[in-house]
This record gives sequence, structure tokens and C-alpha cells, in this order.
Amino acid sequence: MAAHTERNREAEVYEHFLRRARDRFGELLTPELIEEHRRDPLGEKSPALLHLLDFMRQAPIPGKLAVYAIKPREEYQIIRLSGVSGVPNDTRDPRRFATEEEALHEVFLRRLGELGLISHEEPDPADPSWPATSEAHVIGYTDRLDARPGESVEVFLSADHPTEVRAELVSLGFGEPTGEVRERVVSDLGIVPVQPQETVLGSSATSGRLGELYEDADVLALTVMPTAPQRDGQLIAGQRDEAGDGWGLLLSSGRVRLSVFKAGRETPVCESEGRLARGFWYSIAVGFGSSRASIAIRPVRSRATLGNTTAADVGETLRGTAGARLLPEPLHFAAWPDVGLRAAFDGRIETPFLAEGAGPEGAGAEEVAERRAAHEHARDLPAAHVVWDPAASLASGVLRSQTIPAFRRSDAEWGPAPQWDALCRNTPTWGVRSSSWDTTEEDFARRPQQWAAVHFHSDDIDDAGWDRATVVELPDDLSSGAYAVRLSGAETETERLPLFVEPLRSERTVAVIIPTASYLAYANDHPGTQAQMAQATASRTPVLMEGDLFMQDHPELGRSCYDEHLDGTGVGFASLRRPLLNMRPTHRYHVGAWQLPADLHLLSWLNDEGISYDVITDHTLHRLGAEALDGYDVVMTTSHSEYYSTRMLDAVESYIDEGGRFMYLGANGFYWRVAFDPDRPWVMELRRGENGSRAWQSKPGEHYHVFTGERGGLWANLGRTTNSVFGVGFSAQGFDGAGWYRKLDDAEDPRATFIFEGVEAETFGHIGDTGGAAGQEIDRYDLALGTPADTLLLATSEGLSEGYLRTVEEIHFLVAGTSANVDHQVRADMTYFVNSRGGAVFSTGSIAWSMALGDDPGVSRITRNVITRFNSQEELEW
Repeated sequence: MAAHTERNREAEVYEHFLRRARDRFGELLTPELIEEHRRDPLGEKSPALLHLLDFMRQAPIPGKLAVYAIKPREEYQIIRLSGVSGVPNDTRDPRRFATEEEALHEVFLRRLGELGLISHEEPDPADPSWPATSEAHVIGYTDRLDARPGESVEVFLSADHPTEVRAELVSLGFGEPTGEVRERVVSDLGIVPVQPQETVLGSSATSGRLGELYEDADVLALTVMPTAPQRDGQLIAGQRDEAGDGWGLLLSSGRVRLSVFKAGRETPVCESEGRLARGFWYSIAVGFGSSRASIAIRPVRSRATLGNTTAADVGETLRGTAGARLLPEPLHFAAWPDVGLRAAFDGRIETPFLAEGAGPEGAGAEEVAERRAAHEHARDLPAAHVVWDPAASLASGVLRSQTIPAFRRSDAEWGPAPQWDALCRNTPTWGVRSSSWDTTEEDFARRPQQWAAVHFHSDDIDDAGWDRATVVELPDDLSSGAYAVRLSGAETETERLPLFVEPLRSERTVAVIIPTASYLAYANDHPGTQAQMAQATASRTPVLMEGDLFMQDHPELGRSCYDEHLDGTGVGFASLRRPLLNMRPTHRYHVGAWQLPADLHLLSWLNDEGISYDVITDHTLHRLGAEALDGYDVVMTTSHSEYYSTRMLDAVESYIDEGGRFMYLGANGFYWRVAFDPDRPWVMELRRGENGSRAWQSKPGEHYHVFTGERGGLWANLGRTTNSVFGVGFSAQGFDGAGWYRKLDDAEDPRATFIFEGVEAETFGHIGDTGGAAGQEIDRYDLALGTPADTLLLATSEGLSEGYLRTVEEIHFLVAGTSANVDHQVRADMTYFVNSRGGAVFSTGSIAWSMALGDDPGVSRITRNVITRFNSQEELEW
């Protein structure tokens, strides 16, 4: 059979599309259109210019142009994106621009030149060693984000080279992208030495030491589905001793290879002629022998694959010219324990087992491979001795440990063999379909044997595993609030590790919920450098920060739940125990202040207004449930509380139902269900369902969280709409500006007059970080989606651009006209209601609201009015 090679035949289609597009846009392009862009690259666009920009923004990421803010608000550079994790962007362009607008217009001209629509020369690149930044780095993380006075917090640090830094505990306020941060030193933690530390990426599993078992078996069999078969040197399974002697079953450029190692040096024994195809299942059996080893490969017919193709029909029996022997050492699956990304397997491994009967010519291995390819379970094969069964870990309906349990046959009966259990490292993905999935069930708890596989990724990480650099002892009298461990040195950039100090007991009456689950979902996001649709979604060319380039160059920092793994599958697990470089006060997302920087603006405003508050993190809300909110008269969100566990949502709903007063000061909140590992609360799980604004989508049959057994997806699709609890729900998003609010008739209702006291104008919210208070992501009032019937609709947005588009879960048919200028449901609404027990909810319907506080008088006065009234003992009229 001819060797299988993957080729994407869409490239030819794309070339034809580009040719037609050039002709079409060549007719649209005029000097006046170019001048329109030069005058205001970030402003409202004419239909013709918007059409042209939309086309440019959807080009493939590799080679795409972006802007790098060398010194925000002072110096900018144009860079060319590699689009590949770990491959540096091209930063050799020597030109510098004084403003963001100048750089954005130059990007526009260069793109026109690349399309052949105008003549525009690019500057000669600087020397390849030209640095984007010359500053050294100290980066780090803490063992958790939440702590209480008197507790100890562990700090983990790494540097480019050995150095030392001064560590200080500081109160943390709003930070500017230029580097200024509102902060105050609480305590000097002294000088801390910092060493370079290594992070091993890639998930894997390692069994207990085989011991005498290796003498009873001569076949290792497993069923695999590669998801990046083109990568070289991937370990599927192997053993080695302390001297580096052993064997390995490897996948390189799609070919399966059995090799032996002597002192770490590889000698191939045999290799397949055919190439394994991405996303298809194969039964592989290795027959061991002292003089001659063999491999049998058989394709597995499965409904759990993308389709059938003769290119995937790799069926071979390979007989080596040399021998390979099992060892008494542990078995390693998917990666050697100390190598990781460079030689880790991307794909699924299903029910590996050891058997006997390889035979002199590998006949036994052939039989085993064939019977497994016919979906015979390993435990039903007479030759099987020990089986590692992932399905057994899911039998209770939840995953209780990161261990693939081993079972051994004794007197025709199978029983647990914990001495050979395989411990997983770096949290691979469980609850994924195995080759026997028949599409009739989607809950792994009902038929766990159809989910008897584990998906390993070469870039998985759940703990950087660094040596501890220092311990911070929090003062016993430390007030609740946002803090950071600040690290500064003469030769390094200043690093700040955020920490939220919660009260030992609630003595204040106002609590702010810090959305650490959402911080975790976005942690180390790569939208501006790697996400195909990021520029189209944001309606602008990204302006990148130094941290964005650093993350691009350092894949060992891991990825976010908005990224895809290197094999193209979505990242469904995220960990706090690694440096989270976009969770810093001075960082700016490609759409502006986002998550922590925006939330610090709210906290700084509360401090300026003299409003005392406690902070409660999502992690504490999940751990304690409703108890975390006991004793508070007012509870408020920050800008974007998007990710919520069941326990968290139950707690907030209970607080409101029992008479609590709640301020929802953001938008697109309470959107996705997530789950936390009960034994490792720093690890969060996300399953993205079939709907919603999503960077990727879980595969059919893989929508259930393994940590809880709950179905994932949008809370609205699970029967709990944001509208029904908070009065508004996700409506639209846009990132090329923001609008303002106009009062509606309900603003004059006597029950709500306290909200607008001192706000006489009919409109407000004209000033904000993105141009106004209504923007970025927005929520609206909608009775059909569950908004309580007596909810007051106080104000609605105006001034949103054509870049604001209605949320995808509401688009049931593909239709034109879903932007703010033509769809009245693309809007931000301000609402207020009181329930029968005196609980009240005030909602602003906008992420941009927080960044307008202190700048826009109306936004500041309204927020202050609601806090004051909610915090009083006065009954709310209804």
C-alpha cells in the first residue's frame, strides 16, 4: 500500500478565492478610502472600508502583520506573526512609530501592497539578532491566588540567568500599560536569589515497576489515535533503566517505529512503511524477543473517527532485524518522564495491556492486534496478563484520581493490581471517546467502556513544578483586598504576582467577587499571536504587549482555555500553578483592559470613594458555597465573571433569593459551566458545548466534566439563563469602540429614582477607556430569555459600531444584518428589580462599565448611589 501523506487540498481553493477578492477589492479601493483610514484607523468606517478590512482580518495567521507596543503611548513597531507556538515572531522591522494610529495605518498600507492593490515597499529588515526587547525577565507564580491574614503563601520564581530581586508585599491597584501602578508597600520581604528553572510540558502516564511481571509477558498491545502524526520522535510507550538502556515504540512523520536504546542512544529495530492518519484508530501490538522483535498494526473501524478513508488503512506486520526485551522497569506511556514536549505523544491511548505468546515470528502479536482491532476487550483475550483500564477510573461517574488502574488475571479472574497502576502527569484529558464509542450515548458514566481512552497532549501542564524561591508570611492584621508580591531588580523587569487576601470573618458589609475562574480560563491566552479569527472578532489589528511576545516564545508556560493544543484540539484544563503573564496590572489584552487590569480599576475607584469592601475569590466561593457570602449586605461582581461552577452559581442565586442585594457590574457573566478538581483546586476543567461564543468546541460525546460528572456548556443551555437571575443576559460583542447609555421611561419610576440621583442628563457614560461605558461585551433585557416580568429597564446603549454583532447562540439561521446598526437586540441594558424577599439586583449590562468609573461622572454617581442605598438598612420599595 502506498504510504499515507496528509495534504490539505483547500490551498488551491484559497488561491482562487484570493484572486477573485483582489479583483473585487481593486474596484473598491480609491485614494479617498485610503485617506479615510489614515485619518482615523480606530474610528467608524464607511461600508466599503469596513468590507475591505473584514477581508484582511480573516487572512491566515502565519505571516500576518501586527503592532507591538515597545513603549505604550510612545513607541510602536510592526511585527510579522509566526502563528506557531514557540516560533518567535519576526521583529526585525527597524521602523518606529510615535502613535498606535500611525502604526495601524502602515499595517493597512502593507497589507494592500501584499494584495497587489497598491505599490508599497517594506523596509529592509534589521539584523536577525535585532531584539524586540532587551530586558531580562524574572517570572513566577504563587501556590494559590486566595489567602487570609496570618497564612503563608509559597512563591516560585525563575529567571533568564541567575540573579536576585527585592521582594515586597504591596497593595495592588490599577495599572497603566506604560508601567505605572497604583500600589503601596506593605512589607519588605528581603532579597531573594532566583535561578533559571525548567518546566517539563506534556502529559504522560507511568506505571509501577513491572518487577517479575516482565518475565511472564512478551507482548505489549494498545489502541491509539494519533492527533499530530506528522511530528517526529513521539513516544507511544517505552521503558528504560538508569543506564539509559531500553526500548521505545515511537511515532515519527506518521510512521510507527520500534527502537532499542543503549546508554540513551537509539537503534531502530523496525519501522512501518505506511503512515498513520490523524484522527483514526489503530491497534498496535509489539512482540518482544531476544533475537527478533516485531510490530503488528491493524486499522480499527470506529464511529468515533472523522470518516473512512483508504489512506488510514495501515495494516502491517513488521519483523525486526534485532531483538527487544521488556524490562522490570516502569512502563512509560506518551512521554519519557523528563523530556516532555520534545518527544511527547499527541493523541489517545486506549486500554494498554501486557500478554504472552509473541511467538518466534510475531504471530502472537498479530493475533492480539487483529482481535483488538475487532473490538474484543483486552480482558477477554486469553493471553492478556495485565490491563491498564481508563474506563475503570470513570465507573463511579467522576474521575477520582489521575491514575489509570491496573488489573491482573489470576485463576481466570481479574482483580486490581495497584502496584502497577499508571500515574498520569500534567493532567491529560479523560472522558474522551475510545474506539468502541457507538454514538448512542454521550454520558461516560452510563457506558464507561466506550470512554476507555486518555488523550495526551505534548503541551499539557498542571504544575510548573519549580523549586520554591521564598515564602510570604501575611500579617495577622492585613486588610482584605488585592495585593501582589512585587519583584524588582537592577537588571530585570518588575514582576507582580497578584494575591487576593480574604477576611478571616466578614466585618465589612460590601463584598466584591474576584473572578479567579475567569482569570484562569484566559490565563496565557494567545489570541493576538495565534488565533485565526482574533482580528476579525476584535474588528482591529492587535496591538501586542511585551508579555504577548514572551508567551509566544515560551510555550512551556502553557496555554489558555481560548487556545488549541499543538494538535488542534481545544485546551480544556487550566492551572494556576505556572506564570500567568497576562494576569498582571499593566498588561493589556488585544481589545484593551481585560479581566484583572479592568477589575483593578473598579477596586481603585472603590478605594478612592472611601467604600470599604472585602474580596471573595471564585475559588473560595466554590469551596464554601453560600457560606462565603454570609453577612454581606451588598455583593458585586467585577467586569467579566464568565466562568462559573455549579456551586458558585448556586451560592449567588441563594444569596439573592434570601434577600441579598447584588450588583452585576459587567457582562457576558455566568456564561460557561466549569468544574474544579476537588483534590487540586488550582486545576479547572472546561467542556465547551455546541453553542455560544467559543474558541473551540468539544467533540460529540465529550461534553461531560470528569471532575463532577456534569454536562458542560452554556449555563443558558443547561436551563439557567443569566436573564432569569440578573435581569440581563449576553447580547453581543464588539471591540472597536464603545457607546453610551440613554435613560428610558423606567428611570423615572419612583422605585428607581435613587439610582439616578444627581444624574440629570438623558445620556451618560460617554467617557471610558474604550470610548464609553457601554461596550466590549454587552448584556440586554429580554423577557423571552427569562428576565423577570417586573424588571425595570432603566437605560439602553447608543453609539455602538458596525463591529458589534449579535451573539451566535441567538442566530438560528445564517442571515445578514446582525450588527448594532441594524439589529435592535444588539445593545447593553441597565436593569433593576427587587424580589419578594427583599433581594435586589442592579445590572449594567457592559464590561466597559468598570473602566468608566472615575472618568465619567454619570457612571460614577450611579454606581455610588446603588452601593449607598443597597448598603443601607432602608427597605427597597417595590
